[in-house]
Amino acid sequence: MVGGVYSLFGPWSLSEVGAMTPSAGTYYTIARRAYGDYINFLVGWTDWISVCRGAAFISLLAGVQNQLAEILFRAFETNLRTTLVSD
Repeated sequence: MVGGVYSLFGPWSLSEVGAMTPSAGTYYTIARRAYGDYINFLVGWTDWISVCRGAAFISLLAGVQNQLAEILFRAFETNLRTTLVSD
C-alpha cells in the first residue's frame, strides 16, 4: 500500500511541472527549464541509453528464449521417437 502511494508521487510531480511547461517533451524539456543546458544534455543521453538498454534486453531475452525452445523441442522430439519406436 505504501509502495503504491509512493509510486504515485512521481507522476503527480511530473504532471505539475509538465502542465507549467509550454512546450512538448518529457524529462528532457523539464530538465532544460529547471537546470539548464548541461544537465539537460545529460538527462537526454541517460534517457536515450535507458530506452536502448531496455530494447536490447528484450531482444536478448527473445533470442535466448528461442534457443531454449529449440533445445527443448529437439529433446522432446527425440524422447517421443524413442518411446514410439520401443512400443
